[in-house]
Amino acid sequence: MANIVAQAQRLRPAIIACVERAQREGTSLLVEGTHLLPSLYHDVVVDLFAVLAAPALEEHKRRLHGPSHLHRQTTDADFANVRLIDQYLGSEATRWKIRYEPYGRGVERFLAGLRGRTGAR
Repeated sequence: MANIVAQAQRLRPAIIACVERAQREGTSLLVEGTHLLPSLYHDVVVDLFAVLAAPALEEHKRRLHGPSHLHRQTTDADFANVRLIDQYLGSEATRWKIRYEPYGRGVERFLAGLRGRTGAR
């Protein structure tokens, strides 16, 4: 996790700049990625901050080896690391009281929450 935390810390100023610009300009912005660590962004004022969990193990493997990742070589060690990152993000979401949505219906709840905050349909 040390590498992800170090990378996330380096990216934070750029991400904050994007958020602040969108707020100044009154435009929408969706930022996603594993580098949005709750410990670094829990106090940033945004409309919605959520951590979306990875799918269940078998579903995750199926997706990782499916058509959207045809040209990506993923080892068992890579997959294990991805699962560790997911566990870390979930525990950090709990620690910092950030919304944590399980895969599947959680994505639908996240989108519904986003629509409710923006008035979008």
